[in-house]
Order: sequence, then structure tokens, then C-alpha cells
Amino acid sequence: MEVKNSNITVTKIGRMVSRLEPEERYAIILSNVFNLEKWVTEEKFFNIRNLFYVIYSVFSFKQEVLLHTKWEEDNIFILSKDEFRLDYILRDDTCKLYFDTFLVGLGLFEYVSENNIKKISITEIGKNIFKIVAKDLNIIIKNKIEYIASLIKYKKLDEAENEIKNFLLIYGEHPIVWDFWGQIAILKGNYLDAYEFLKHAYETANKKSKLVKSVVYHLVICCKRLKRDEEIKLYESKLAELK
Repeated sequence: MEVKNSNITVTKIGRMVSRLEPEERYAIILSNVFNLEKWVTEEKFFNIRNLFYVIYSVFSFKQEVLLHTKWEEDNIFILSKDEFRLDYILRDDTCKLYFDTFLVGLGLFEYVSENNIKKISITEIGKNIFKIVAKDLNIIIKNKIEYIASLIKYKKLDEAENEIKNFLLIYGEHPIVWDFWGQIAILKGNYLDAYEFLKHAYETANKKSKLVKSVVYHLVICCKRLKRDEEIKLYESKLAELK
């Protein structure tokens, strides 16, 4: 809608949206509401936009998620997993309020309790809406990964590291991002951390992807620095197979 000469009229976009199926209309409205700049305050992690991206990335691929009450808050390997990411951001009172009001209250999600285990489940209408909303998710993730790569290229390592942590908490695990973190740790001389990040990247990556060669190459570097002879042989043989 727009105001012209004290009259409220429907815009071209408004007329287009009105012709869409209900789920498509809801998806567009929901996406626009949660992408408003006002939800992002002082780069605070617990903001409404990040809540929406967490929900995008979790429920585009899953129907229900357990909510945990106990976990290691400083363990990024745990925090980057779906159920912990969702639980982590819903610990913020404002995010919880918006989730309960907009998404649970309007029937897209529901709380389910079974044997004292609490779950969040996406409803049928929620699935239909999120199929539409999630189309943008891959583009958002691609842009974030390219941004992190550019930070590493220009040696802005601390900034890149911070972006990686936020990426893992918001969008979840991604082998490219683990590989990036491993490369940063190598550049900083933190070979033990680099080994853990790169090993996790290797375990989660598609073994037929181009990424694996980069991960294994960096694992060889780490193992040599850490003097892990058996693993040097293991990863060198894997690297030879990939050439």
C-alpha cells in the first residue's frame, strides 16, 4: 500500500501479491516483516532477523527439533547443530516472544511434549510456507561464505573468525566454513584448533566435492606441525588419490 494525495492506494506489487496463493502471500509478508532493519540492533546476536534465519535453516530440512536444557555453551561443535542453535536463540526473551506470537500463535509451529521431552514441530501450513521462504536461503548462505572468503583474502582474520562463529550459530554447520576456520587457525599458528576444525570439515563434507582436496591439504599441514606421523601418511595418501 502507499499514500498518494491523502488517499491509500494499492501498489503494483500489492496487486501482484494479492493474486498469489495464501501460502505465497504469507511467505512474502513474513519474510518482509522479519527482514526489517529495525530488528537488528548494535550487531546483537539475539535479534529477530537472526531468529528468522535460524528457523529458515533448521526447518527447511527438518519437521521437528528437540529442545535441550543442558549443553556446553562454549562448544561451537555442539552449538552449531540444529537443535542447539534453535534453543540458544530462543533463550532470549524478545526472540522467544516473537517466535511464540508470530510463528506458534499463527499456526506455523507447535510445541510438543513426549515423555518430558520438549520438541518444536512445524505444521503442514508451516511446511508449505517455508518451502517458499527457504528459496532465498541458499543465496543468503552463498553471499555470507563469499564475504568470509574476502575477509580471509585481505587478512582480516579476527573479523573473519567472528563472522564464522556467527555463521555457524545462525545457519548451522557448513564444511566450507569449517575449512575457512581451519585456514585461519593455521595462519595464526593454532595448529591444534586448526586440526579439529579441518577434521570436522572432512567428516561433514561430500567426499566427491572439490572442497575435500583443500581440507585434506590443510590437514596434512596441521599433522606435520603436530608431528602426527600416522595421520600424515593417512591424509597424504588421501590427497594423492584426489589429484
